[in-house]
Amino acid sequence: MNKPGTLLRTFARICGIAGILMYLIYLFVNVFPQLLNEAHPNTTSDASLLGFLLLGYLFAWFRENEGGIMLMFLTVVLGLSYYYQDPSLNLMLTLLVCIPLLASGLLFYLYHRKNINHEGSPE
Repeated sequence: MNKPGTLLRTFARICGIAGILMYLIYLFVNVFPQLLNEAHPNTTSDASLLGFLLLGYLFAWFRENEGGIMLMFLTVVLGLSYYYQDPSLNLMLTLLVCIPLLASGLLFYLYHRKNINHEGSPE
């Protein structure tokens, strides 16, 4: 039959895709248009954060425990980075980008913990 918590893993994958899409939209709306006017000093860090988020999400797809922790850590780094880059930036915009990714990492981690608890119990 189905393993317990497959719904958690499905929601984690959906939240992760939504979070990465929100981050891409944020990059295309706020960061890339500034490149046309002037050299944006944080372009390299933005691109590397995107790469790390994609790698963390792919890692979480196959290894839920480590990938979930990595995704949550990267999301906190992303949120703090954008908050300190531009404090005048709306806090809600930063949270809108970070909450789906944080939820995805947490759901991946919870899925792993639920599977560990059910594998050890007799049926």
